[in-house]
Amino acid sequence: MIVYVHKRLDTNKIFYVGIGKTKKRAYSRQKRNQYWKNIVSKYGYIVEIVAHFDTWEECCTLEKELITKYGRKDLGCGNLANMTDGGDGLVNIIYTKERNNKISKSHKGKKLSQHTKNKLSNSRKGIIFSNEHKLKLSYAHSKPILLIENGKILKEYKSIKQAAKELNLHSNGISKVCKGEYSQTGGYVFKYKK
Repeated sequence: MIVYVHKRLDTNKIFYVGIGKTKKRAYSRQKRNQYWKNIVSKYGYIVEIVAHFDTWEECCTLEKELITKYGRKDLGCGNLANMTDGGDGLVNIIYTKERNNKISKSHKGKKLSQHTKNKLSNSRKGIIFSNEHKLKLSYAHSKPILLIENGKILKEYKSIKQAAKELNLHSNGISKVCKGEYSQTGGYVFKYKK
């Protein structure tokens, strides 16, 4: 039985502490939390076997000590991707109110910069837009558009956003109609005002 750590390739810093019955667990990507997966996909990782033990209890004890030493990111006291204090894994976890309160308190008063908020938002979408692209999107969505029926202008909207709100449509669909990517959306046809 082993205790192992995962280190980021870019900094060589430990970001995960684990235990396993064999070395195979240390190298497995199965049953890992999303935070672990994000680190690995962005930076890569190496495995280091820290210790071999005869009993599971000894592995658990060292794992707990190492997690305490390096600190968990979710509790705001370190950089580890571990979601428990060790010795139990992620199987059948029932979070206590005490634990949830501790996590909540560790995040109170912390403010993220707008830059960080944008990066988090974009990373969740899997898309990172350049500033130039953001300006183009903003401009495209703020241009006046026309609602067309049978070749006649029915109504003019100040922006895609306004039309989407009034007609209960997705702005992305309206934008694609205006660009000629879709023929219509929600039964409506739109064009950018020239």
